[in-house]
Amino acid sequence: MGSIFFFIFRFIGGLGVGASSVASPTYISEISSKENRGRLVALYQFNIVLGILIAYFSNYLYKDSEELWTGDTC
Repeated sequence: MGSIFFFIFRFIGGLGVGASSVASPTYISEISSKENRGRLVALYQFNIVLGILIAYFSNYLYKDSEELWTGDTC
C-alpha cells in the first residue's frame, strides 16, 4: 500500500512542478520591466539547473554514507 501512495503523490507533485515551470516564467515576465525581462527569466532557468547540479553533488557526497535511504523505505 505504501508504494502505491508514493507513486500517486509523486505524480501529484510532478503536476505541481510542471505547472510551476510554466506559470513562474510567465509571471516573472509579466511583472518585470522590459529591460530586465529576459535576464530575470533566464536567471529563473539558471537557478533550476543550479539546483539540480547541487542535488547531484550532494548525492555524490553522501553516496558512501551509512544513513542513506534505501528501497526499503518505499
